[in-house]
Amino acid sequence: MFIIIVRKRKYASSRMKILLINLYSTPEKFKKKKLNFIRIFKNRAKLVIKNWQDKKGIISEIKKGNVDRIILSGSDFRIKKTNKGIVPDEVFTSKIKILGICYGFQYMIYYYSSLRNIKSFKNHQYDLSFRINKPFKVKKTKYRFNHHDFIVKLPKNWKTAIKYKNMIYMAYDRFGNVGTQFHPEFHKQSSNLFFNYFFCN
Repeated sequence: MFIIIVRKRKYASSRMKILLINLYSTPEKFKKKKLNFIRIFKNRAKLVIKNWQDKKGIISEIKKGNVDRIILSGSDFRIKKTNKGIVPDEVFTSKIKILGICYGFQYMIYYYSSLRNIKSFKNHQYDLSFRINKPFKVKKTKYRFNHHDFIVKLPKNWKTAIKYKNMIYMAYDRFGNVGTQFHPEFHKQSSNLFFNYFFCN
């Protein structure tokens, strides 16, 4: 596995509210990853973290009407398996911009189209350095990849931002939703650059 009612704010100078949905199988497996997000948003945004099992809690946060962005995390689940983390439909119908990371990106593509657009290979963990030109610009920096599955085709209204061979590393739609196969939160330098530009757009 990011719209119309979102208020425009400058990320660096105001307190946005970000709903981070943990899609790992247990809170314990997300523990170390969570620290990266806490570091990124400390003193810059209000971060609310909900586990995917807490459907009522997620929907309750959305219904408050003050969530500016939603982040769908990576996961130890496999998107093509029956047993997987589930994202409530209300996330996608809320008209709040979504950032899907790794599994979160795959889940977005699964929700908007089909599992046929996702392929698999043996798990790979690696770093790649590249620049982002669309839908926002980030100078060349290093990002972490760690995945079994990858996206090969996008739904209608989605565009490819970065692609290597048949693997789509980053994509976006016309509503401001963004998906990344890589983990922009992993490395300190790239996380600061990526999230500053993402939340300013």
